[in-house]
Amino acid sequence: EADGSSWKDLMADSFDEIELFRGPRSNDDEAVGILKCTINVYKKEENGEYANMKDPTDIMSAPKDVNEIFKSEEVEVRVYILKAIQMSPKEADKGAAENYIRLTLGSKSVSFKEDLDESLNPEFYKCYSMRTRLPGVSQLQIAMFDENDISGDELIGATTVDLEDRWFCEAWRNMIYKPVEVRDLYNTDAPDVSQGKLQMIVDVMDAMTAQSTPPEDINIFSRKMRMQMRIIVWDTAKVVPMDRYTSDVFVRIQHLGEAGSVKSSQQTDVHPACKKSELGHFNYRMIFNSEYPVKNENLLFRISLWDEDLTANESIAEGVLPLETLFREAFERNLGKTSAEEMQSVFLKGNEKDVVMHDNKAYPFKWVDVFHPNHGFGPWNLRGKVKLTAEVMPRPLARKMPAGKGRNGPQELPEPIRPPRPANPIFEPDKCKAYIVWTCKEFILNRKTCMICCCCVLLLSVAIPLLFFFRQAFGF
Repeated sequence: EADGSSWKDLMADSFDEIELFRGPRSNDDEAVGILKCTINVYKKEENGEYANMKDPTDIMSAPKDVNEIFKSEEVEVRVYILKAIQMSPKEADKGAAENYIRLTLGSKSVSFKEDLDESLNPEFYKCYSMRTRLPGVSQLQIAMFDENDISGDELIGATTVDLEDRWFCEAWRNMIYKPVEVRDLYNTDAPDVSQGKLQMIVDVMDAMTAQSTPPEDINIFSRKMRMQMRIIVWDTAKVVPMDRYTSDVFVRIQHLGEAGSVKSSQQTDVHPACKKSELGHFNYRMIFNSEYPVKNENLLFRISLWDEDLTANESIAEGVLPLETLFREAFERNLGKTSAEEMQSVFLKGNEKDVVMHDNKAYPFKWVDVFHPNHGFGPWNLRGKVKLTAEVMPRPLARKMPAGKGRNGPQELPEPIRPPRPANPIFEPDKCKAYIVWTCKEFILNRKTCMICCCCVLLLSVAIPLLFFFRQAFGF
């Protein structure tokens, strides 16, 4: 933003635009063109200086020659195409279109089939350029096509950018970094239905500047960085019980690849007999190695809660945590750094005060809500929460600051406080004793009301006969 207004508002005063229609206009008519102009309105005072003026050119502030205001210049248009989102394939039996970009400016049209990407979310990260003169032909169409060698290439959708609005807007031209635009793509077959979204940056510069200013290299795929992500599962909360009033809970985290495939999977140990009203404790670290960026992958991680069972584990709930933004931040912070001493790690942040302190290190954490698809996704369908820390760093920094999996060192994590598990009374008598004591305690606590009632009945059953005996024996 600049001066409190968005960048789109900055271009609003470049021109007055009037749509043109052929013949009498009805509600269904399509515009056949746009008239660009600048309209100035002056107040004519009844008894003022211009009261008897007949020729508007007599006004001292009359508009200048339009050719002086909008000087014709040769310019280079650079369109940085980042990626497209949720593209609709033209053929129903195709999983994804064979997408490529075509730029059209007036009678010029250029296709870039060398960068074809067959995906529902194609990624390009390329700069495409064209030359033109402004003012002049200024409606740049950026289209996505589906290549088809048999029936011919088909238009998926297109968007139109007005170059003059940008070029003749001083505030836009003075921006050091041009804004990232996310534009819907449409076609005439369904003019009101978006066929996908295109993420892009448009830049315009005069031809002389363009000769001495090479396009920015945005091909991030040529600058892959090896990353390590460390996830610490601290606790769970509000876990729906699967065995009457408890669950033997463990947490599984899976790194998802393209089309939901599982690239790697890790899980915690088990917190036994976890109640919905109590926290499940884990303090368990998982380590995932990956590269960034990865083409056509959004770095999604599935977090699921399970109830351990002797026959088959039961799914309690799951959720998907998108971490592409976290990886991108780590990538941008460490781009160009060659030594581990210069590099930085990046944490997934929750609320500002949500921090776990351990060994003088602060671990920001986030609570992730999980649901079950069979039970709905509303707030009243919540089936559990997972408290976790996610940290991403370049691999050289990970080697300099190693950490063990689970609760193992380096950077050892504390043992969680959990109820005891059944143990062999011969080989592990202390553990067996602790389990028996805990079981009795839980039995009493879970049947507190029943136990109180039983005690009251027992007391009454003793007190009433005693009272009757004393009345008979002593006459009162």
